[in-house]
Amino acid sequence: MAKPPSAIDDADTWLLVGVNPIVAHSGGVPNQNPAKRLKEAVERDMKPIVLNPRRTECAERAFVHLQARPGEDPAVLAGMIRVILGESLFDAEFVRAHVAGIDALAAAVAPFTPHYVERRADVPAADLVLAARTFASARRGGATAGTGSNMAPRGNLTEYLLLCLMSLCGRWLKAGERVPNAGVLGPRFAPRAQANPPWQAWGYGEKLRVRDFSDAACGLPTSALPDEILLPGDGQVKALISIGGNPLMAWPDQKKTLAALKALDLFVCLDIQTAYNSCHLAHYNIACKHSLESPAITLPNEMLSYFGTGFGYSVPYAQYAPAATAPPPGADVIEEWEFFYEVARRMRLELDMAVAYSWTTTSGEPARYRFDRRASPRRTSCSRSCAPRAACRSRA
Repeated sequence: MAKPPSAIDDADTWLLVGVNPIVAHSGGVPNQNPAKRLKEAVERDMKPIVLNPRRTECAERAFVHLQARPGEDPAVLAGMIRVILGESLFDAEFVRAHVAGIDALAAAVAPFTPHYVERRADVPAADLVLAARTFASARRGGATAGTGSNMAPRGNLTEYLLLCLMSLCGRWLKAGERVPNAGVLGPRFAPRAQANPPWQAWGYGEKLRVRDFSDAACGLPTSALPDEILLPGDGQVKALISIGGNPLMAWPDQKKTLAALKALDLFVCLDIQTAYNSCHLAHYNIACKHSLESPAITLPNEMLSYFGTGFGYSVPYAQYAPAATAPPPGADVIEEWEFFYEVARRMRLELDMAVAYSWTTTSGEPARYRFDRRASPRRTSCSRSCAPRAACRSRA
C-alpha cells in the first residue's frame, strides 16, 4: 500500500510474530518505553496476539499466545488465513477494491485446517481459531514479525503471509484517517490510500560475476562478496571499507572470507576500537568518535517508521542533542561521514546522495542531496540530514 498501517496506539489488536518488543525495543510496539505502551494498550482492551515458541514478556500480556513449534510460523499463519477466508471474516470492501489473487491464496492455505495446524505446529485448534477471529474482527490492528521468525526457516514466507493477513483484513489506513508520522527531520511524504502494484524485489541493477546474483530490495548478497574479491578479471573488487563491522566473523565461510580480506589491495576499517580480528587485517584503521562524542538527532529512529509496521515513532517527533563529552585531549578521531567526505574532496569527486527508504511508505522520487566537492566539511551544500543507509554515488 502507498499508505502506512495503523499505529499500535490506535489498534484494537496486534499480532507479534517472533518478536519481543519489551526486551528488544523494536518490532510492533514503538521503542519508546514499549513495556509501558503495551501495558496501557492492554488496559484499554487492546488484544495482543503473540506467536512465539517462548513465553516471552509480551506473551505474558497476550490475549492469546500461540506457542508453536520453532519454525512453524508459516503453518500457523496459513491456518489463521484459512479460518478468516472460510468464515468470511475478511474486509470484503477493501479486498474488492485493492486485493487480487484471493482464490489462489485460498487454494494454497486449504490444507491448513485448525486440526492439521495443531498436529503440525502444536498449537491448539481452539487457540488458532480464537486468534484468527480476534485479528479479523478488530476495527484496527497490525502484524509484525521479528528476528526470531525472520531467521527461522521460511522467513520470507512468514513475512508474505503477514502481508496477506494485513491486506485481507484491511489493516492499512483508509482515506481521511490520521497518518501517525509523516516525517519531521526526514523527507515528508504524501501517502495515498491506494494499493501499489507488485514490483520486482530482485534481479535489477548491476549484475554480479558470480552465481548469477544481482541487486535486490535487501541489498547486494554478502555471501557473494568474497568470491567477487577472489575472482580475477574485469570488475574484480579490490578495495573494501568496513564501518563498525567485523567481516571475518560476520560473513559466511570464514576461511574464504579470510583469504578474500588478505587479497584486497585496500582494506580500511572505521571503528571505535581495533579489538575485532578483521581490524588486524586492515591496511588502515580509522579511529572514530564514540556516540557520546558526536551530536545526535532522532532522524535514524524516525526513518524506521518507513522501514516496517510498528517501527520508529508513532507521532511526529524530533530532538537534537549536542555532544555529551569531548574526545580526550590529543585524540585523533573523526566522525565516519568526515572520512568519506574528505576522501571524495581529495579525489575531486562530487557526491550525490538519495534517501534509500523511498521504496517503502514514502511516495514519489527519492529526496536527493548534493555535496559540493569544493566546500569545506563544515560548509557542505547539503541543507538536510540524510537517512541511514543513504544510497551514495560519486562521479568525477
